[in-house]
Amino acid sequence: MEATVENTVERTKEVKRTRSKLDQVEKCLTSNEVAEMLRIKPQTLRHWRAQQVKDQPVYIKRNGLVLYRKRDVDEWLSRGAVKH
Repeated sequence: MEATVENTVERTKEVKRTRSKLDQVEKCLTSNEVAEMLRIKPQTLRHWRAQQVKDQPVYIKRNGLVLYRKRDVDEWLSRGAVKH
């Protein structure tokens, strides 16, 4: 069990380092943050990724971490905007 805790701690550090590096280049959001923006459940985003839904926000998967660039989410949202 101790090895599992150590692995979890190390994985958490790795995720933070990866996100930090990506955030230095461009603002990135987690699945939970995007789900909150879209007012959907994070599971919906996971489902879209697993089912390879064509019309979904572009995401980055690095070291097992899924992140969305804010500009990609904003662009995806604007494509769905209806103009009258």
